[in-house]
Amino acid sequence: MLRLAMFSALLFCASRFMHAEDVVEILDLNTGKPVNPPTRPAPDSSTEKKPTPKGSTEVDEPGFKASVRFAGQPKPKYDQGSTDAQTITVPKNKSWSVPIEEGSNGPIPSLHSAESADAAAAEKSAATIEIISPTLASAIAREKAGAKPVEMISIYRAISKSESDNAAPHYRLGLALLRGGQIKEGLVELETTIAMEPRNPKYLCDYSVASLRAGWIEKSFAAIQAAIEVSPNTARYQSALGDVHLTAQHLPEAIEAYTRAVKLEPENSIYFYNLGLVYMRSNEFKRAAECFTEAIQLKPKPAYHCSRGLAFENMKIHKNAFLDYDAALKLDKNCAYAHYLFAGIFSDGEDPTYTNKFEAIEHAQKAVKLTDGKNAQYLMGLARAYRVARDYDRATKTAKLAVELEPARSDLRREFAEIEQSKMQGLAK
Repeated sequence: MLRLAMFSALLFCASRFMHAEDVVEILDLNTGKPVNPPTRPAPDSSTEKKPTPKGSTEVDEPGFKASVRFAGQPKPKYDQGSTDAQTITVPKNKSWSVPIEEGSNGPIPSLHSAESADAAAAEKSAATIEIISPTLASAIAREKAGAKPVEMISIYRAISKSESDNAAPHYRLGLALLRGGQIKEGLVELETTIAMEPRNPKYLCDYSVASLRAGWIEKSFAAIQAAIEVSPNTARYQSALGDVHLTAQHLPEAIEAYTRAVKLEPENSIYFYNLGLVYMRSNEFKRAAECFTEAIQLKPKPAYHCSRGLAFENMKIHKNAFLDYDAALKLDKNCAYAHYLFAGIFSDGEDPTYTNKFEAIEHAQKAVKLTDGKNAQYLMGLARAYRVARDYDRATKTAKLAVELEPARSDLRREFAEIEQSKMQGLAK
C-alpha cells in the first residue's frame, strides 16, 4: 500500500465527506437481488505475508455472475445420483472444449454446400419460432405487469394442460417455477419443453443457465453446446458457455467464450463484466480492470465499480479503489456490498495505512443492517472492524453469528478462532 502520510490524511477527510449519505446493496444484475459477497482475506496475526495460492485471489469476487438469473449457489453435483431423464442431446464433441467455429477451425462439414447452409438456416428459423396463443400472450403480459411467480405458476400450468402440444407454455411454466424457488420442478418442465422442441436454442440456453444453478454441470454444458450448434453467433449463448466453463474452473475456455460474446455484441456491458470476472479469477487484475472500465463506460452500475475497485485493491492502487467504491455508493446509496468493501480497507489487519476503526465500524454496520444481519460475510466484516477497534467482546459475538449462519465455511471458522485468540491475548495483557 502507499504509505504517504499526507495522502492518508487526505483520504481520511475525503472518506468522511464521501459517506455522509446512507448506504447500499447489490448484486445479481438480472434479478436485482444480492448474491454471496466476496471473501476478503482474513487478518493475519503473523507478520509474515502469506503468498497467494495459485488459482485464487487476494480479494475474491462475488459468488455469482451477471449473466446468471437465479439466486442460490449450490455446490456442483456433476449429475451424480440424479434420477432425472437426460433429454438433452449431447453434442458430438463431448469434451470440455470450445465449439468449432466457422473461420477459425475451417468450415463445419455439414455446412459445406450452399444447399445444406440454406437448410440449416431454415431449420434454425423454425426452431426459434414460438406459437403464442392469445391466452398465453395475455398471461405473459400479466407477468410483465408484475404478477408474482406463485400466481403465474397456476396460470401457466392451466395453459400447458389446455395446449399440451405447444412447448411455449411449458417453457413459461418452467421459468415461473424457477423464479418461485421450485428449482427441480422448473428444470423438469424445461426438460419437457426441450423434448418437444430439441432444436430451440433459447430453450436450451435457459435450461443450461438453470441447471448450472442447480449444480448439474454436465447437463448445463450439454444444453449450451447444443444451443451453440444451432446458433453459434448469438452472444448470449457464448456468454452462457463461459458461465459453465467458469463454474468448472476452466478459465482459458471461459475467457475465449466471453471474448466471443464481447466481439459479437460489443455494446453489451454485461459481457465485458463477465470477461472481467474471469480475468479476476485468473489473477490478471490489470486486464480485469480494463474490462470493467469498458463495462462502466457502456453502462455504469454499482457492481462494475465494486469489481473494478477490487481489481485496483489487488494491484495495490488503493486510491482508485476508494474512488470506485464511492462511485458505487453514488449510484446506489443502499449498496451494502460497497460498504463492506470500504470497511475492509479501513480494517486491514496486515497494513495499517488506512486503518480507521470509526470508519470501519460505521461501514460494516451499514452493510450488516442493509442485509438484516443474514449475510455471514458482512457479519465477519463487522467482527473484523470490532477487532481492529480492540472491542473483542463484540468481535467474538459477531464472528460467532457469522459462523452460525454458514457453519460449513472453513474460512469463517478459522477467522472466528483467530478473533477468539486475539480476545484471550488482550485479556492476558
